[in-house]
Amino acid sequence: MKSDGAIKTDVYRHINESGFMNNVNGKLSKTMRPHNSHKEDVVISILANEGTQLQTAIINVNIYNTRPGRRWAVRGEHYQS
Repeated sequence: MKSDGAIKTDVYRHINESGFMNNVNGKLSKTMRPHNSHKEDVVISILANEGTQLQTAIINVNIYNTRPGRRWAVRGEHYQS
């Protein structure tokens, strides 16, 4: 069974290697958002992690948007803040 820390590390690597962080001006973190940050930070957290043979985890990735009206697309779906 993977620990919360190991899961966060896997997600961190995936986000970091995907090139996503080239599109935001903040930091990627496995713990918390930097104090008084006014940047587009990305924070990974584990909401649940359970199971023995088949492990199930609920992972939350918060992306803080500091530019109202910004548009972006995920898998062909377009969004605006």
